[in-house]
Amino acid sequence: MRAMVMATGESAGFRLFADRWPAGLMPLGGQPILQHLVEFLVQAGVSDFDFVIRHLPEKVEAYLGDGSRWGAGFQYHLAPNGRPPHQRLHAIVGAEEGNVVLAREDTIPTFPPDWISKTPAPVVFIDKKEAWTGWAVIPAGLLAKISMAGDPAEFEARLLVAARSCGTVAVVECPICFATASDFLASQGAMLTGRGPDGLLLRRREAAPGVRIGRNVSLHPAAQIEAPVSIGDNCSIGPGTRLGPNAVIGDNCMIEGRSRVSHSVVFPGSYIGEFLELTHAVVDHNRLANVRLDTEVWVTDAFLLARLTDTGLKRWLARTAARALAVGLLALLSPVLLLVALWLKLFRRGPVLHHREAVSLPAEGAPEQWRTFRLPAFRPHAAGGGSLLLDVLPGLLRVASGDLALVGVEPRSPKEISGLPTDWRNLYLQSKAGLVTEAAVNGVAAGEPDALYSAEAYYTAVAGFTHDLRLLGKYIGQWMTGRPKACRPGPSTESFHYPPYEDASGPLS
Repeated sequence: MRAMVMATGESAGFRLFADRWPAGLMPLGGQPILQHLVEFLVQAGVSDFDFVIRHLPEKVEAYLGDGSRWGAGFQYHLAPNGRPPHQRLHAIVGAEEGNVVLAREDTIPTFPPDWISKTPAPVVFIDKKEAWTGWAVIPAGLLAKISMAGDPAEFEARLLVAARSCGTVAVVECPICFATASDFLASQGAMLTGRGPDGLLLRRREAAPGVRIGRNVSLHPAAQIEAPVSIGDNCSIGPGTRLGPNAVIGDNCMIEGRSRVSHSVVFPGSYIGEFLELTHAVVDHNRLANVRLDTEVWVTDAFLLARLTDTGLKRWLARTAARALAVGLLALLSPVLLLVALWLKLFRRGPVLHHREAVSLPAEGAPEQWRTFRLPAFRPHAAGGGSLLLDVLPGLLRVASGDLALVGVEPRSPKEISGLPTDWRNLYLQSKAGLVTEAAVNGVAAGEPDALYSAEAYYTAVAGFTHDLRLLGKYIGQWMTGRPKACRPGPSTESFHYPPYEDASGPLS
């Protein structure tokens, strides 16, 4: 059976977190709700999935992959901005036969037993307020006949009419729902206490009734735990800290001593300082949503809330190795740099060394909160990688100082970043800037924004020591043998592109 999942990633309840988190990847008891949804449907007999994605699509696809780890097949369909996402359904259903499941990423209702196989289709599931849950089981032929014109409310009305005329409208409970911040916290409590739909799994081991703890957790003996609580991998919980009830702590978090976290969710990689009391709150690095007061704020004091950056040993080793390599290269090639500077001084008008402002990545918050540095080069800014002698070698000074990486995305100024499209800007700010870029190695021209975005999105999704080393080796090989013309994306960029998206009017670009 096939399922069509609306996973557009848009959530009105978490405006502050939207730049980093598509709704489907927000945690539910320690793992993304989309993962729970997939496992739930696989247990129900679904083997093929179509995901309609829009906000931060590269993150959704990078996390879920091709579905092989669940023994299923995944396909992704991009919903263009400005068009209702349900209009993609006609292109997906095609010549499909039998029943299909419609699902929504931010809601998992409690269904009756054997709801797919034994409930006569079509059946549309509504909640107690008679609002559609986003879930239905409907014959593919009937879905193909329902008009997709208009907004989602009109499509919902047509779907309910079809169900009432030749099928069933069933009322179900919705213990798992991410529509608002209050719903999000209530869903965590339902998941931790076993009140969620049957088939949803919590994988962290149960150290005590209602207390689940991940691997490599440092829990101080003086910390107090009140069930239900879920603590992720690689967390550090300080002395006198009180966790629970209904507290979910993500992976790689640090909570300092004598803090209190209850009825709250702490996203992965967050730091919580001493003597803080968080209740009915959602924390993501230095962003705080108070659910009771319906407020969302940035916390600028890093001793209260912050992002834990470069906490892993591998990251520290990689950064240290890059800085050490840059220092060594500068010492080895200093005669070359001096000769180039002397030649430019004698035979070129203007200053020998040029500087441009660049933002230190990753960066969060408003532009005025970004940390910048001056990137040197022997010529004015040349986007897309530039010359080894004129751009890369002078830039090693910033690699040695720790402001820049050897390999990353193109360094940009605050003004250049602010001018990027929203999805591109959000992705860019979570990456790392480097002297050698995916775009430069694969010959992407600076005047091709679509190809440049694809290259940077691909790099952000697969970045790691091995990939960086491969790009660096390829760049050096190209310099020794002659660089390719910057005209189109290279093989690794093309491999990132989504499958062709088509609707009734033809392919979508």
